[in-house]
Amino acid sequence: MPTLELTHTESDVMHFYSQRLTVRNIAKQMCMKPANVRIVLIANGAIEPKWNEFKDGRKLRNILTTENAKTSKGEKLGILTAILYLAPSNESSVLNVCTSASPGCIKVCLFSAGRGGFIPVRNARIAKTLMLVNDREYFLACLEYSIKLAIRKSQRMGLKLAVRVNGTSDLAWMALQMASIFPDVQFYDYTKHAHAWTRTRSNYHLTFSASEINASEQHEALAHGLNVAMVFSTKKKQPLPETHNGVPVIDGDLHDIRFLDGYSGSIIGLRAKGKARKDCSGFVVAPHHASSKLFTVLQ
Repeated sequence: MPTLELTHTESDVMHFYSQRLTVRNIAKQMCMKPANVRIVLIANGAIEPKWNEFKDGRKLRNILTTENAKTSKGEKLGILTAILYLAPSNESSVLNVCTSASPGCIKVCLFSAGRGGFIPVRNARIAKTLMLVNDREYFLACLEYSIKLAIRKSQRMGLKLAVRVNGTSDLAWMALQMASIFPDVQFYDYTKHAHAWTRTRSNYHLTFSASEINASEQHEALAHGLNVAMVFSTKKKQPLPETHNGVPVIDGDLHDIRFLDGYSGSIIGLRAKGKARKDCSGFVVAPHHASSKLFTVLQ
């Protein structure tokens, strides 16, 4: 029984429940929705929440996306990708989820590209970010629930599941927490935070993301065997260079399943898209075919 003083409505719900009335019958007696009756009963310890309910009785929400242009390429490789999209950088006005983003990165961010250009989609991403700030425990419960749903979906489709916790964010703690909770699920992300090699795990692959202000961090990442994603001015359908400043280039536009690249100290070449095609900040680079290798991978 609860130790806190109950409201009149809660007291009546608990009274009817003690009379062995079902949730549906209590709802009829009190002109309440059954879901609201369950919230009262769960909150007061009378019943246990279902697997799709939070500990206070609220329904958990699916906050991952499994259907877009990025995920469709992965499915052709036998992989279902589930991605969490938040409002990037300080777009939400309450939390900067990309604290290492450069001015050029922020300016050409693909947040508004594709479906992200639709106001309802943008508002939904902002709402998820606000939920993370204002109701973190519930948000993380929703994220766990969403991953469980994605596991079920991948099993139905006969595909391997891969999860990107940071689709439009760079929150290392959150990805590492989920990778720890789900050790049998493959996670992967791009990151601009330095020393990314210290945050990789057996089921968490990281690709360092180049910008116009992190050249030294790019050198370090390559030297530790990490791959570095770099946006080139190469036009759509045109071939990327085989090397850039002596470093091998992998075409990253063929698919987004970065953990398949392994760790080879290579550059993951991406063609400029959307606003990036007009970038003048240096974030988008012109390919160089120099034969001398500038970076040495640690043995």
